[in-house]
Amino acid sequence: MARLKYVLPEEMVIEILCWLPVKTLLRFRSVCKSWLSIISQPNFIKAHMDYTQIKPNKNASLLWIIFGTLDDQRLKFVSKDSVYYLPNKPHRFEIVGSCNGIICLLVDKIRFLLWNPSTRQAKRTTKILKNQRAWNCMYQVHQMAFGFDSLSNDYKVIRFLGPFTHRRPFITPIFNADNFVPVLQLYSANTDAWKEIHVCDTSIARELLKLRLKFGPVIDGVLYMGNKARLVSFDLHYEVFTVLAFPRSRLLRSDVLEFNGSVAVIQSDVNGSKSLWTLDNIHGQVSWTRKFIMHDRLPWIKSYLGSGLFWGREGPYYSLV
Repeated sequence: MARLKYVLPEEMVIEILCWLPVKTLLRFRSVCKSWLSIISQPNFIKAHMDYTQIKPNKNASLLWIIFGTLDDQRLKFVSKDSVYYLPNKPHRFEIVGSCNGIICLLVDKIRFLLWNPSTRQAKRTTKILKNQRAWNCMYQVHQMAFGFDSLSNDYKVIRFLGPFTHRRPFITPIFNADNFVPVLQLYSANTDAWKEIHVCDTSIARELLKLRLKFGPVIDGVLYMGNKARLVSFDLHYEVFTVLAFPRSRLLRSDVLEFNGSVAVIQSDVNGSKSLWTLDNIHGQVSWTRKFIMHDRLPWIKSYLGSGLFWGREGPYYSLV
């Protein structure tokens, strides 16, 4: 009985465990039954993800994929401190993205695989929804994305079906571009089902048909896509498109990026100097913030890797903050 007064309340234990990395939590499941129960609860998993989004060092609980190879008849991913293997060897695979330590792979062109290397759990999705016009060579898949919808606690996969663009005349379909409607196919992990969303907004559909809107990051359940003229968002929960304006009228020098949890782009001024801008508030009014000036001889930037390191057409590039 004397030892009971030193036992921490469960709320305090949960608070402490939420700040630990995933790898440590997996070991702590073996400490006692109460910790196993706490760590396995869906509410704790959601709370842990919320904590990792506000921690100064988010790398502690997220998997950083460096490369994937076929080794010993299995797919291997190497992170900063560990090596992970897929249970089975796919014949063909494509990395779609990663979120909260979950990796999304397109396997054999027919279904997706959601894989958690830390827990060694993998979930195969139902087969990709067959679009009749796609099978009639009218549509083809152009882009894919993977993200997390925090409002419904659901992982979702997005596929964009656009017009078939093959240049060989004997297989190029004939269609009326004015009546051609782009299609987004949306997969929900909670329901394990696909649905189709027809893009009826004329201005957005036109940009998608011309393949000018390139898929960017999924941030807080919103997929961002953009070109040199505009930024478009698609809410994974409410399934609504929104057209956003870039900061002023300047030359774009990057894809749509994720920078420390915010949407970001790099733009060039009239005098040639380049700056990174972040979209910090999209509720009611678009608000862009200029973060820092970057080197003049900047290649086209494709992604931000963290710790001041960007990835461009010419390889890694460190910013001048």
